[in-house]
Amino acid sequence: MSSPAAWRGAWGLWGSTGRLADRVRPTYPNGRGGGLARLAAPLAIGLVVPALTFLILRHEPLVAVSAFTLAVPVLTMTRPQWIGTLAVPILLLAPVLPTVREPLLRGVALAAAIAIGMHLAGGTLALRPAHGWIAAFAVTVVLSLMLPALHLPTKTYRFSDAAYLLVGLALAGLAITAPPPPGQLAVAVAGSGALVAGYVLYAGHLAGGRLVGLGLNPNYLGSLLVVPLLTGAGLAWSRRQARWLLAAAPCLAALAATKSRGALVAVAAGALLLLISTVRRRHRPWLIALGAVGTVLALLGALSWLDDIALGGRSSAELDRNNSIRAHIALVALRVAAHHPLRGIGYGMFPPYAARNAGIYLNTHNDYLRLAVEGGLAMLITFTVLLWLALRPPHRGDLGVLRAAVFAYAVSLVFANTLANLAITGAFWVALGCLIARSGRARTPAPGTG
Repeated sequence: MSSPAAWRGAWGLWGSTGRLADRVRPTYPNGRGGGLARLAAPLAIGLVVPALTFLILRHEPLVAVSAFTLAVPVLTMTRPQWIGTLAVPILLLAPVLPTVREPLLRGVALAAAIAIGMHLAGGTLALRPAHGWIAAFAVTVVLSLMLPALHLPTKTYRFSDAAYLLVGLALAGLAITAPPPPGQLAVAVAGSGALVAGYVLYAGHLAGGRLVGLGLNPNYLGSLLVVPLLTGAGLAWSRRQARWLLAAAPCLAALAATKSRGALVAVAAGALLLLISTVRRRHRPWLIALGAVGTVLALLGALSWLDDIALGGRSSAELDRNNSIRAHIALVALRVAAHHPLRGIGYGMFPPYAARNAGIYLNTHNDYLRLAVEGGLAMLITFTVLLWLALRPPHRGDLGVLRAAVFAYAVSLVFANTLANLAITGAFWVALGCLIARSGRARTPAPGTG
């Protein structure tokens, strides 16, 4: 039988937990909080944290992932802006843990859904007009699966791609309503990216002279490193703190080892935007002119010597073969998009379509073209509008760093199909929502918002 002293001790611990919860409870983003939210901090501090710690120490990854799925919404009830900051390192580091990668990604998806429901029920989230564009994009994704212009065998549908794309949209929507602090988000991206890059440099291997790892081919691995590299280098530049180069260095080394042309072009574009937005106004024309001259020289082949440095001397035969295959697939995709401009052929359906009609199972290698082909022009337009809302206003400081990283990733989408890969694109979605929320453009009229 428990002694009275034990009961008094337990009651005192619960009272201390309640007082601690009152101290850490902040003002909600929209200034409101419901009755459900008031119970979140005591539950999180008193019950969820010890339980989750016990499960992790027991080395039961699947159970820990399930507990995480329930813990994240509760832990973030009083601080919904933590959702984006917590999601970024989890998604970036998920490929490092192959045994729990898929359960972890699905856990993030379920946690995001539960968090949305709890925050809406608790009155801690308020929809903004910009969410209309998020909803419109989500509707086009669902309709592309339910009402495709072409009806290929159902088993060829890649529902996981569509599901992860919808999860990314949910993370962006949450970041619009409860944006994480830009500096905190940038640090999370740069630090997590440095850990991933270091792991790949240690545990990865060369395939055809190009770095592969985490179950990703060189182009996808390069895309994964674009945002962390720009964020680390951007923090060093904007804050004038060289220590952030320590986070950018492994990302640069790993990205260079992938020899991904698209990733290198994306990093260069993001760096140019960051420089243009931070240097004095009178110096901007010189930077723009330098970028234009470099582009022209690259197109004329005058900078071919850079291939030996950046691409490790990849043979011209290999590059020409890749270019010809991608050009052929792009022409096929453009013809399909022209024949089905409204609905598209169904999200995830182009590779089996290409295999049946062009003799090669290959995606478009351009996510903008993929959106147009598989979801129709409406899907492409809604995504372009979201990019416009995030990138149009100029930003400085940490927001400027996130803007350059988002722009760089948007450029990388011209060369790869990574938008539906949640591990690669998670940081992009959160940063996109953060930029929209803090740009003042979230009040722009949007479909279905009157």
